[in-house]
Amino acid sequence: MMQTLPFNFGGLSPELASWESAKVAVLPVPYDGTSNIQPGSRHGPSAIIQHSRHIELFDEELLVDVASSVGICTMEELEPDMRGSQFMVARCHEAAQAVVQADRFLLTLGGEGTVALGPIKAVAERYPQMTVLHLDAHLDLRPEYQGTAFHHMCVARQVHESMGLHLTQVGTRSFCEEEFRYVEEKGLRPFLARDIAGRFDWLDRLLETLHDEVYVSVDVSVFDPSSVPATARPVPGGLDWYLVAHMLRRVGEKRRIVGADIHELTPIPGQPASEILATRLAYKLIGYALLLR
Repeated sequence: MMQTLPFNFGGLSPELASWESAKVAVLPVPYDGTSNIQPGSRHGPSAIIQHSRHIELFDEELLVDVASSVGICTMEELEPDMRGSQFMVARCHEAAQAVVQADRFLLTLGGEGTVALGPIKAVAERYPQMTVLHLDAHLDLRPEYQGTAFHHMCVARQVHESMGLHLTQVGTRSFCEEEFRYVEEKGLRPFLARDIAGRFDWLDRLLETLHDEVYVSVDVSVFDPSSVPATARPVPGGLDWYLVAHMLRRVGEKRRIVGADIHELTPIPGQPASEILATRLAYKLIGYALLLR
């Protein structure tokens, strides 16, 4: 009898992918309604799930089959609400709340950066003192853009100002003057890519900025375009795989990762390298969050 590989994160058997037994829930959100420069990140979640069905589930670093150890349930794609980004954020929040209240670790796959706002809010309702560790080439601290504060270029401003959450930003190398003034006014200290790329001596300083609970939000533009060209707003001079992975492992060892998202992957047909990197990063995050403490 022909058997088919399940279309879920990891291509897992029903036993490992069931809601009842899994400790992890993956929420795909194929939305890119405010991607004004280059749309296409709506295809990122399905691309990550597709490639996850073919990666090695035995982690070469942790030396364990992460999926078998924790179980990973893949939820149904969240249908976009085309009334506008504010409505979509509310829909993401509602879906994320169900996961958090059920005591599952939530990994959200975007889509554009605004999809992170709903999950961040849901996780913060449980961990109000958490730090949002924002990995991104951009500050995303504009108060509004194109007439709305619910825009992917305003995500970090919403997190810091509207939600009142502690914010640490890493990998930044592109921002406008207004964002720079906000950083100065609020005393934020982003870890600029030019100061940390290729180095590891700053990681202790990073840990000092983090509260006990940490939510990790990854815009794949944090990586150098030589590693991840498939993103809507690539910026030269980014971070590499080993630096990001080592940083997140240190965070998982010294703090508690309570939720995560990966967004802004814009697949390029015939060039799967970016998609595979994002997939492996998602799997690493699950392992770092659940198996290091």
